Amino acid sequence: IELGKDCLSAGGCSVVFAEESLSPEDAAKLNNLGMAVIVGEHVSSPDKAFLRKLHLKKRKLAVYALSAVEDQNLIFADKLLHALQDAGIPAQQTAITLPGEENILSPMLQATEEKYGYGFVHVVDEPGLAARAVICTCPPWEALPFDENGKAKEDYSCAVIGFGKHGQAVLKQLIMNGQFAGSRFHAAVFSPYWEEEAGAFFSESPEIFRQYDIQCYRADARSRQFYSWLEEQLSSLKLITVCTGDETLNSEITNDLMLFLKRRKAENICVIQCGKFGVRYQAAVGSEVERTSIYTRSLLSAEIADRNAMILNSTYDDSARSVWEKWLACDSFGRSSSRASADFIPAMIRISHSSIEQILGGDWNPSPELLEVLGETEHLRWMAFHFVMGYSVMNSERMEENARILAENQKAGISSSTRITKDGDNRLHACLVPWEDLDALSQREMELTGRQVDYKQIDKNNVLALTKILQAEERAGI
Repeated sequence: IELGKDCLSAGGCSVVFAEESLSPEDAAKLNNLGMAVIVGEHVSSPDKAFLRKLHLKKRKLAVYALSAVEDQNLIFADKLLHALQDAGIPAQQTAITLPGEENILSPMLQATEEKYGYGFVHVVDEPGLAARAVICTCPPWEALPFDENGKAKEDYSCAVIGFGKHGQAVLKQLIMNGQFAGSRFHAAVFSPYWEEEAGAFFSESPEIFRQYDIQCYRADARSRQFYSWLEEQLSSLKLITVCTGDETLNSEITNDLMLFLKRRKAENICVIQCGKFGVRYQAAVGSEVERTSIYTRSLLSAEIADRNAMILNSTYDDSARSVWEKWLACDSFGRSSSRASADFIPAMIRISHSSIEQILGGDWNPSPELLEVLGETEHLRWMAFHFVMGYSVMNSERMEENARILAENQKAGISSSTRITKDGDNRLHACLVPWEDLDALSQREMELTGRQVDYKQIDKNNVLALTKILQAEERAGI
């Protein structure tokens, strides 16, 4: 639990309440979060007395419910939520992070316009956090050269070794963060059991294997087949992630790979281990090993995770509502989409050959040519997020049927949530088309509805919002 006028400030205090003494593993996690520990029975029954111990008043409250027994986290979160509501604590002062499934837990706990809830909800899982740490350690955009107008000069190629939960999470993150104007995305998956491991993955995200060049090989990374493939890819490969699920095997494979690449003078290829521990990265044989734990505030804090996403989300809404009110009106999918867009901000800075200092100083006025490319890159990133989330392209017939239904409802005075270009229930979107087709799509929607829309400009607006987002980060001390 973090307490302070601003939970993100250095002046806040961090306390852990535990029913029993913690294991060394859990104690290490909390040490990374910089927290003290208080043991007691309050944890299982948070009530008014529990809140009095925290002396909330006008301070913010950030809670990390990280028990290995996930049901206990939800029970605690629910009890604490009722206690906070009874005590009249404003939702905007509260945040919670807990493991689980985003689409299930976020609607249950997140404050909305209609119901009380936590102001910020961050639902996490270890594979997902580790995959994000991979991107933070070896960002795809750092592996590519870009011309003066922001176009990538090379394709992005990567390999994923092991295709359990960690391998799948890594591939999703690489797809979402590896799309650039002027570049194509290539990935190879190596696992003797990839078909047996990834049934749900293929069912939930079928489009990614049609939209991107992803090859799966039923082969061990220690096999001759793998090394023959690797020999052929040395000139184009940018990243190898090792995530077999076995830390000892990860280390064995990585050590062999590092020596092989050194002998081939190909140490520019990033080799990174990903697992329950987080990530381990060594720039070259003999260099210091960089370890990134997933139990850090930068990855776990619900408020840090959402601050940039809230600002981005507000750019889609021209109403007079506050940024916070617009966030409350956003559904779980929309919040996830805004978070993914916010995660890509460092890529935009790199591609534009700019710096945070320049942008904060007001020097963020991309030329028309650069803005066009940055807008296209944002569109590619947006499409990748939707394909990973299971979306497919809505055809023109379905779009026109939606327009007909909407017109009939409006004529009858019936309120309708139907959108011309999006069907969230069936995971369809008409905007999942190449950048050059967006003008025609915008024109067709205007013909069907009379509503002015410019889908290219929406992507560009995300780019132009960068100054506002970075200034908010600076004010928060992130």
